Amino acid sequence: MANIVSWGIIAPVLDIVIYSEPANKVFVQGLVAGIANSVTVAIAGTILLIVYARTQVKSGSLSKD
Repeated sequence: MANIVSWGIIAPVLDIVIYSEPANKVFVQGLVAGIANSVTVAIAGTILLIVYARTQVKSGSLSKD
């Protein structure tokens, strides 16, 4: 959600105010960037969580010799 807000609203508004860019262009760019960033974070985050979960010891995996 933060990606969409920052890339889809905040960044385009600042581009319009600071650089006088056309509004339709910067809002489309912002939304595409926000969606792409969200998808990238979701994929990379899932992979990292899977790798991390494999490093954890499972409950009851220890046995007494």
